[in-house]
Amino acid sequence: DLIVANQNSQSLSVLWNKGDGTFLSDTPVALPFRPSALEAGDVEGDGDLDLVIADAAAGKVTVWTNDGTGQFRAGATVSVGESPQALFAADLDSDGDLDWVVANSAADNLSILKWDNGADTLAVAATVYSGGAQPQSVTGADFDADGDIDIAVANTGSDTVAVLLNQGDGTFSGAVPFAAGPRPVAVLAADVDGDGPRDLVVVNQPTSGAGTISVLVNTSETSGLGGRDLAEGADANGPYVAAPIPDVTVNEDSADSIIDLFAAFEDPQDPDSSLTFTVSSNTNSSLFTATSIDGTAGTLTLDYAPDAFGTAEITVRATDPGGQYVEDTFLVTVNAVNDAPVVNIPKGYYATDEGQMFAVSGSFVDVDTNDTWTATVDYGDGSGVQALSLNPDKTFQLSHRYADEGTYWLTVNITDGSGETASDTAGVFVWSVAPTVNISGTPSVDEGSAYTLNLSASDPGSDTITGWTIDWGDGTVQTISGNPSSVTHVYDDGPNTYAIKAIASDEDGAKGIGPAPEIVADFNDDMQGSAPAAGWSYLWNKNGPIGDSANYVPLIWSGVTYDADGVPGGPAPGDGKYINMRKMRGHPGAGVAEGSAVDRYAIAAFTVSRPGFYRIVDSSITPWHPNGNGNGIELVILVNNTLVDNSRQIVPPQTTASFDQPLGLLSTGDTVYVAIGPNSNSGADPFSLDFSLALDPAGLSVEVRNTQPVFDLPTQVSLDISKDPQLLLSALPIVDAGADTWTGTVDYGDGSGLQSLAIDQTAKTFSLSHTYAQAGTYTVTVTISDDDGGTHSDQLTVYAQNPPVAQPDDVSTDEDTPIVINVLADNGHGPDTDPDNNINVTKTIALTVPTAGTLTNNGDGTFTFDPRGQFDSLTSGQSATATFTYQIEDANGAKASATVTITVTGVNDAPVANDDTWTIQENTPLTVSVPGVLANDSDVDGRKSYSEIVLADGPLAYWRLGESSGPPFVDATGNGRNLTSVSGNPEYGQPGAIMGDPDTAIRFDGQA
Repeated sequence: DLIVANQNSQSLSVLWNKGDGTFLSDTPVALPFRPSALEAGDVEGDGDLDLVIADAAAGKVTVWTNDGTGQFRAGATVSVGESPQALFAADLDSDGDLDWVVANSAADNLSILKWDNGADTLAVAATVYSGGAQPQSVTGADFDADGDIDIAVANTGSDTVAVLLNQGDGTFSGAVPFAAGPRPVAVLAADVDGDGPRDLVVVNQPTSGAGTISVLVNTSETSGLGGRDLAEGADANGPYVAAPIPDVTVNEDSADSIIDLFAAFEDPQDPDSSLTFTVSSNTNSSLFTATSIDGTAGTLTLDYAPDAFGTAEITVRATDPGGQYVEDTFLVTVNAVNDAPVVNIPKGYYATDEGQMFAVSGSFVDVDTNDTWTATVDYGDGSGVQALSLNPDKTFQLSHRYADEGTYWLTVNITDGSGETASDTAGVFVWSVAPTVNISGTPSVDEGSAYTLNLSASDPGSDTITGWTIDWGDGTVQTISGNPSSVTHVYDDGPNTYAIKAIASDEDGAKGIGPAPEIVADFNDDMQGSAPAAGWSYLWNKNGPIGDSANYVPLIWSGVTYDADGVPGGPAPGDGKYINMRKMRGHPGAGVAEGSAVDRYAIAAFTVSRPGFYRIVDSSITPWHPNGNGNGIELVILVNNTLVDNSRQIVPPQTTASFDQPLGLLSTGDTVYVAIGPNSNSGADPFSLDFSLALDPAGLSVEVRNTQPVFDLPTQVSLDISKDPQLLLSALPIVDAGADTWTGTVDYGDGSGLQSLAIDQTAKTFSLSHTYAQAGTYTVTVTISDDDGGTHSDQLTVYAQNPPVAQPDDVSTDEDTPIVINVLADNGHGPDTDPDNNINVTKTIALTVPTAGTLTNNGDGTFTFDPRGQFDSLTSGQSATATFTYQIEDANGAKASATVTITVTGVNDAPVANDDTWTIQENTPLTVSVPGVLANDSDVDGRKSYSEIVLADGPLAYWRLGESSGPPFVDATGNGRNLTSVSGNPEYGQPGAIMGDPDTAIRFDGQA
């Protein structure tokens, strides 16, 4: 019988076989789901055929059991993979039970179901990969002749049939894919070539064109499917593939490809020219305008269709004259010509503060929907090209912190998988932000001393602090280059209290104030629609030139901006055309070059509500259109109707300028006007604007203390009243750090009374001059006061007296004897004296060192002189002198000096004799040449004139004299004589005296 699954009507139809090959229809059986596959088999093992029905939508299969009469009831439901599309039943593990294979199309896998005896139902035993995409049909057979049922599955999405070999226990090896036709949708196992092994027949259903059937021939019982073609009646004499046709890969719209078929096919019996070539299969004919064969040339020409891309398998058949043929299949791949993506950053100009995070979103489109993309961004500030993340919805987020003010152009590049790149740009205006300033220092300092002010400034960007301006509060304003950590200042006079202020400037000209000023108004932060915030007004000079507030009229909120007529879109009438005021895209009015009587300015005005010193800070203006009028825009600042000094400036297109400016002391009700004009022509002059109005603080307070004057008098002064009784000390310095004047008094201590002190105010010095009438000790007291009340006193002691008298000294000693000299005693010229009888012997010192010898001060008025070692060259009867100068001092410090002369006499010093040694051969005379034995002898007195030289005797010294023959030297047993034994004997003679005669030589040869 036949059972048919009706998908659209959700039912089963039963067609009963009447036994003659005709069928009887029965009433369809309704199902609770749309069946996607159906298979029959004895699930329960009771001998009846049951049904297993797949539900693709639910990803399940349901068992419908047969009660033996052909009536079915729904049984267990088993969850399998996504979208089951095919079923196959067989005993896969050889246990006698029927197992089931389910092809899950959307999951690209197979579910293996086995009977669970315990649960009395089917259960998933394993899930395996189908070997391709979208498995649509499954069958089984013993493909490798091992007695087990293997599986073959048609994978529609990958144009393959995959074979999974059974390992004998119901488990399977990895899927091995074989190429089929386009979109294989059904597979059948059958021995189509009659050789015994099961082959595969595949039905291919391409998306367009006629369907095809592929036959996969099982060429080996052990290795599975290897062939793809059938050649009936083929034998060894038929044509064969000599060189497989190589696959072809070209780009879309490429020129024709020509295939050499004579190189691909050979025939052992017939010439190549006898072969007939045909294209037996083309899986994607839409890829070509024509596939033509030139039999004479033996070529296949592939003429590619315009704008077509994809793949095609082309099979070429070569047939010989006898009808035998062979086929070869090759793959043609036509790569699509890539379309570049289109990048979009929302148009406009963006503004942000330096150091703040800038963010904006962008997007891109690409008609190649299956492409992949990478992206980079260059923010234009030198930070380099950076990778940019792309969102699945083809959007991206730009986020960057600009470190410095300026106008930057960021660029986004997006590259698709084929290397095509597209880009978009946007302009970003980065406003300079003033540095934050901190100053600190000690609360007080002495006048004239260096006060250290600690400086620190932080900038939200990467700006460098280029300089400082310090107002010290005492009228001194100091300008400093660079960014020191501290600076010093000397306050001239105290007591007083001053307030210090500091301004730090960065490289962009932005200025920060310390202590930090109070921000009372901010253009950007306060900008609001409908009506200006408190204190603000937005104006234009409709009635005449700027500088007269009577000429100003309000700008009107248009829902987007403040402009001349309050009407959204389009220019306002008259000279107010295009004029508007807002954070971005503000614009001046008409200029005189356009026929306006005067330049029309867009004006931001703020009226102060409390008095104080005001300034403009954190300011920037940027005419951002690259095609500005060429003249730039004009900016001026006024307080009431008065132009602020140095405030007017012309700002060129795409240039950011600061207009930080002190405004001076303002009263309640004063109005500050910031006016932006066209500089004669308003064409293409949109601008970005920001500034703040700040109230200056009181400053850092420092107390400057007064310091008293300081001077130092000498401890004591001695006067010789017999010669000069006057005390005279000139130009004694006064040290006072302050810018003061001084007065003073002096008491000389002798009863002359308190006297006024003469002070040189310019030189800061004073002098003392006084004559003492009589000897004595006096205390002088000096007191000096400055004009701020600081006072200092000092004293000195004056000794008015007669000084001591020192007399010369003459002493003598010999060259080897030290001598103690009492310089206070009478040494030939009388003793040293003091009229006051108070010589302090311990203060006696040598003013010079002796000209020779060594000198020791004994500390009691005596010196020890040692001549030894420095006068040895003196001989007896000779002498030399040494001198030194000494000084005596009395108890009051009076001094006197004299000279000591020491006469040193010479003495005779013994000479120094050194041994002489000679070595001679026996029987050889020894002659000692001049100066003989004296050559190595010395005399410290510098002479070698000796009274006698005696030859000393000794046991080895023998001298033979007067003998006509025989050796001159003999030993003690010979005839020689010891010299001592012949002393005075004329036979041998006396050696005699040698009186230093340089020509005398002693010959020890018995001759002379």
